[in-house]
Amino acid sequence: MIIGYWKTSGKRPIEKEENRILYNEPPSGDYCGVYEQNTIVRIDIDDYNHNTEELEEPLNGKPRSEAVISYLEEYCYKYNAIKTEHGVHITMLLPKSFPIESNKLNWYCAMGIKIEAHVTMNVCLHC
Repeated sequence: MIIGYWKTSGKRPIEKEENRILYNEPPSGDYCGVYEQNTIVRIDIDDYNHNTEELEEPLNGKPRSEAVISYLEEYCYKYNAIKTEHGVHITMLLPKSFPIESNKLNWYCAMGIKIEAHVTMNVCLHC
């Protein structure tokens, strides 16, 4: 599913998309793995406010990402979760029955939890 690697500076690729070089092997320094287009979705859940660092909209006193992960576990979805500074990034195969038309969507999932969803090869896993 990973088609190559981009050089990054922190979370972001260092070059504009049209100038990026896709490496076959991870380059030295910061890089991210680039996924094949329309195969995965990365869900970003920010549990903590970026400015105040306080827990936002907890469910039963717990971070919202815990509820999403519990749901994925209960229904046997395969996923990878990476804890971030403000919450969690969940990466999983894009469900065929649920196409996402845009690379970046901010919306509420069926559980009523605000998420940010990314698709296409613009999604990269920071290594």
